[in-house]
Amino acid sequence: MLGPTSYETMKFGAELIAFASITIVSYLVFSMRRFLANSFGRKVSNYTVLGVLIFWSGYLVNLLNEIVQTHFMKVLDDVLVATGSFIFVISAFQLVKGLPLSAKPGKVKIIGSSIPSGAYYVTGLAIEELLRMLSGKRVLAITRNPAIWENLGIPYIWLSNIHTPNSIEPTKLAPLLHHVLANSDRETFVVLDNIDYILLYNGPEATLKFLLALKDNLLSKNGGLIVFADPRSLPSQVFGVIEREFLPL
Repeated sequence: MLGPTSYETMKFGAELIAFASITIVSYLVFSMRRFLANSFGRKVSNYTVLGVLIFWSGYLVNLLNEIVQTHFMKVLDDVLVATGSFIFVISAFQLVKGLPLSAKPGKVKIIGSSIPSGAYYVTGLAIEELLRMLSGKRVLAITRNPAIWENLGIPYIWLSNIHTPNSIEPTKLAPLLHHVLANSDRETFVVLDNIDYILLYNGPEATLKFLLALKDNLLSKNGGLIVFADPRSLPSQVFGVIEREFLPL
């Protein structure tokens, strides 16, 4: 049988290994904070990082309590671990609440002639005229003006900070990209009528990365992407990339 000294040594070793593991996980979460913010929003990112750091602090106090045992440190250990866990659970609920989207592409019933799959940009084309060019295609709009698309019977994703089954925050580009591609096939065209709004929240680099990733993935499925791009409201850098990567319509 193990004596008291051997038991305490093994217990301290186990606590040390657990603390080292939690430290590594905490470091990884902290290093991913920008990715979390871009994917799920700053609120979820901040809650996640805060919860993990408080939880880590609780384990640090727990380890110190093995060296200098006091009633105060034991209570502080429990409070920190419980608080960190609670904050982390809140961030998980925020993450789940922000992800679901119900909008899926719908078939255009307006009679017209269909354009071939590809990447296009428009500067002043009416939406009704655009839909005639997409006759028979499955279309999904990413928009700041949901009423227009709803009146035309076209499914849409509303970029907004208001939570609805059809909305997503403008900073959550990764979940938006995932949802669109998961519901797209060779007959799908995505129409983006609000690139300036995405640009406002994410900046040129992240916006262009999202736009080109969406374009390349849709084209790989023989689908299409149409972007409303007004050179008067877009930075020359952004519009220049659109002119090179997209065909005018």
